[in-house]
Amino acid sequence: MSEEAILHALSTIKEANNKAHDDLREFIRGGIKGIHLEMAANSEVTNKNIEVLSDRQAAQNSNVAKLQEESDKRKCAVDDFRRLEKRMKDYRKKWPYLAAGAVGFVLAVVILYDAIGINGIIDIFKSVK
Repeated sequence: MSEEAILHALSTIKEANNKAHDDLREFIRGGIKGIHLEMAANSEVTNKNIEVLSDRQAAQNSNVAKLQEESDKRKCAVDDFRRLEKRMKDYRKKWPYLAAGAVGFVLAVVILYDAIGINGIIDIFKSVK
C-alpha cells in the first residue's frame, strides 16, 4: 500500500470516527432531553397525585372533626343516661319505703276520714290557710 492510500484510509477513518462521535453526542443529547421531558411529566403527575391526596386528607380531617364533635355530643348524652340509670337503680332500692309511705298516707287519710268525716277534713284545710 502506498503512503497516500494509508493517509487517505486514516483520514476516512478519522472522519467516520468524528461523525460517529457527533452522532453519539446527538443521541446522548436527545436521550438526556427525553429523560428530562419524562421527568418533567412524571413530576406533573406526581404533583397532581399529591394535590388530590392533600384535598382528600383535608376532607377527611374535616369529617373527622365533625365526627369527633358528634361523638362528644353523644358522649354527653350517654353520660346523662348513665346518671339517670344510676338514679333509677337508687329509686328501685328505695321503692319499698316509698310504697310503705304511700300505704301509710292512705291509711292515715282513711283513719282521719273515719274519725272526723269529710266536713272535719275540709274544716282542717280551711283553718290552715
